Amino acid sequence: MKKFFTLLTVLMLQVFMAATIFATPIPGGTHGKVLICGAEADNSYLADVQTKIQSTGIFTTVDVFNVYTGTPTLAQLQDYVAVLVFSDYDFADATALGNNLAAYVDGGGGVVSSVFSQTAIAPIQGNFNTDTYLVIDPNTWNTDGDTRTLGTVLLPAHPIMHSVTSFNGGESSFRTPTTLMSSGSYRIADYDDGEFLL
Repeated sequence: MKKFFTLLTVLMLQVFMAATIFATPIPGGTHGKVLICGAEADNSYLADVQTKIQSTGIFTTVDVFNVYTGTPTLAQLQDYVAVLVFSDYDFADATALGNNLAAYVDGGGGVVSSVFSQTAIAPIQGNFNTDTYLVIDPNTWNTDGDTRTLGTVLLPAHPIMHSVTSFNGGESSFRTPTTLMSSGSYRIADYDDGEFLL
């Protein structure tokens, strides 16, 4: 599992950076403060992601909020230029989290919704769980069991792909088998099997 989080963190960092580029600027540095909201029973996984993102030196502050045990308020979210959300366990309050994230986005914040936070197993609920905020159909994140790598890059000039030449999802390359996307969304890159990567 640790290897999975290491590989996932590299990709999430790229997406996180893009979220800060497109979010409304918040004072505090080049990319400002970011928040990791992970639903984890083991806080060491949250610390692992935090350490890897901090080590880049790109963000002035990288904070963690365990959404398995609590829910950040809208006011707390507004202290950050971007928020990364993922889940291995149920959210403490999936509806309140979804409502707060939607209001945060409406106010100019950037959200990266990552592995399992859009699954039928432990999804973000509330206002965020709509086509207005989600890019990919939230009920189909189930494919895993083999190693997947970077496949076709559809938009190589996109900021998310800056300096990315390869990606290896490891032996648990969780991904969506869907081709359903919300209106106005676009694919940036695929896994080597043609399924969505970004």
